[in-house]
Amino acid sequence: MTNVTHAQALDKLAARTLVQNLDEDIARQLGSTLAYAKYDRAIAADPAAHALVPLLRRWNCVLQAGADAASPIYRDKTAVALAILLHKYGIADAAIAAR
Repeated sequence: MTNVTHAQALDKLAARTLVQNLDEDIARQLGSTLAYAKYDRAIAADPAAHALVPLLRRWNCVLQAGADAASPIYRDKTAVALAILLHKYGIADAAIAAR
């Protein structure tokens, strides 16, 4: 059995700009969340949950878009890229993974 790296899996999506935007957004949100976690015990207890809320608020416009706003393949690529990138950063979300 061959192990596939996050980068290899993301390259297969053929959506380099989407992946780059998602990756930068997740990294920026996690950085902010971890900075706030120093001062807020609720955030420190579960930083991943606090980081996911604003991320999903931004990306649900694609994930929940109708066919007239985003094609099904774009929505699927976004969901797969989001799941892989969250895994890369050590975050798991059952709803995103199931999608």
